[in-house]
Amino acid sequence: MTRKSTFITFGFFAVCLTICSNIICAQIPCVQVGDDANNHPKPFMYWPDDHTNVQNFNSNKYDILKNVFHVDQPKQFTLGNFLGMIKYFSNNYPQFECLHVYIAAFLPTGNPRVPQGCGNQMTLIFAPATNGDENGPNDLDYFILPPHLSFSETNINDFKIDFTTFQDWTNYFQTKFLGKLLPTLNNNDADNRDPKTNKYSDTKYITYCKSSLIELVCEQTYIHKSLADPSSEIKLGNDMIARLAAFGANGNPRRPGTGKGRKRLFVQFDFLDEANKQIVYLDDMDGFEKRPDPQGQCGDCIPAKQIKDKKVLAVDNGQLCPTVCN
Repeated sequence: MTRKSTFITFGFFAVCLTICSNIICAQIPCVQVGDDANNHPKPFMYWPDDHTNVQNFNSNKYDILKNVFHVDQPKQFTLGNFLGMIKYFSNNYPQFECLHVYIAAFLPTGNPRVPQGCGNQMTLIFAPATNGDENGPNDLDYFILPPHLSFSETNINDFKIDFTTFQDWTNYFQTKFLGKLLPTLNNNDADNRDPKTNKYSDTKYITYCKSSLIELVCEQTYIHKSLADPSSEIKLGNDMIARLAAFGANGNPRRPGTGKGRKRLFVQFDFLDEANKQIVYLDDMDGFEKRPDPQGQCGDCIPAKQIKDKKVLAVDNGQLCPTVCN
C-alpha cells in the first residue's frame, strides 16, 4: 500500500486539551475538539509519503554534505513539541501569517548556542513571519528546537535566537554546504536559479501558510483509529519528525510548468504517535480514504501579486506548494 502522511511531509486525538488549542482550532469552521477525524477534510499539507524523496536525498546529497567537514550529518530532526511552538506563535505574534523554515548549519563546536556535539551539523530555524510587502514576507523572530529539548514558552530563551545568530547559521550553511550541492541539481530547471545572482542554487528556506499549520494543530485533537485495529484509538503527539528529502527527476508534482525544482532539497514533516513516538501515516487510519480532499489553495498567505514573483519562486521549493505554485 502506498503510504501517505501529513507534511510541513511541511499525521495528530488529545485527552487533556488546553484552552489555547480550542481557540486556535476555532479558526477553522466546524471543528469540535474530540471530533472523529473522518468528519473533516484531509489537511492541506497532506502529501503522499513517497519514500523515493528521502532516498533521493540519501543517495544524491547526504555524502556530499557529510564530506564538507567529514562529520556525520543528521538525516532527520526530532522536533520536540513542534505543534506547541505553532500555538505559541499564534498566541504571541498577532502578525503571524506564515512560517519560514530555514535550512542552516551550526558553527563549529564551542560557539555560543551550539548544542553539545552538534558543531558543523545542519539544523533548521523556524521564523514566524508576516505577509510582508512586494519584497516578500518579513520575519518576526527566530527559533530553533535543539536536540533532546521540547519547546516550552516558560523557557523561551532555550529556543529563541537573535538575528545575528540566525545570520551566522544560515550563512554558514549557504557558504559551506550549498555550493557543494550544485552538481546534484537539474541545471536546466528555472526553479533552481537564485534570482539575486542568476546562478543555480539549492533550497535555502521554505514558506508555509499559518492556516495550513493550524490545520495540523486541529488534526491532533481529532479521534483517529487504526485501520488494522479500529477498536483502538491513537493519540497523536505534539512532536514531529522532519526528514531531509529531495525531489526526483520530475521535480515537485504540485508545481505546473517546466520549472519544478528538479532534484531540489526540501524538508518532509511527519506526525508521531504520542505513546510510542512512531511515525503515524494518515492513510493507515480507519476511514481515511473517505475523508474529503484538502481545502484551500496555494498562495493563501501572500498577496496575489507576489505569487509570480521570481524571488519567491526561487526559494519556496517545499513539497507542500505552501505559498506559490504558479
